[in-house]
Amino acid sequence: VFIGQYAAKKNLPMLLEAYAEYRRAASSPWGLTCMGMGPLKDMLKGREGVRDLGFVQPREQAGVLAGVGAFVLPSSYDPWGVAIAEAAGAGLPVVCTEACGAALELVRGYYNGITIATDNRGALVRAMHEIGSRAGEMPEWGRRGRELAAPYGAKFWAARWKAAMEI
Repeated sequence: VFIGQYAAKKNLPMLLEAYAEYRRAASSPWGLTCMGMGPLKDMLKGREGVRDLGFVQPREQAGVLAGVGAFVLPSSYDPWGVAIAEAAGAGLPVVCTEACGAALELVRGYYNGITIATDNRGALVRAMHEIGSRAGEMPEWGRRGRELAAPYGAKFWAARWKAAMEI
């Protein structure tokens, strides 16, 4: 699943090219579900294996995330990438680029996800194949991701804000 703006900085064109290449080579390719809005929305139309849900309210995203196997964010520029924390918190393995600031805190290579070089389509294709070939390991990767994301959950943010306001 991809969650984000359908915009150049999220590198949607590279994602779609990499997914098409992955899909051609994989014997049982995973689908690609996309949630978002933006000027590149039309790029999603008519792509084999791609399902565009458009904008999905945050409270409804959990149901979608429960039905997918991994999260991908191939951003060219993304100072944080809150969707990474949301995906890891939902128990999904994460594939993202080094341009995603959240990767530093939330993605450990082959522990709960894969971080790839920014703007490297070949690396993204390889990561997709790697995730698919390790499908049996993905629940464990997801569990580990939930642990890494826990400090970014609402309960902990509320406690930090409360403490900051009391000082």
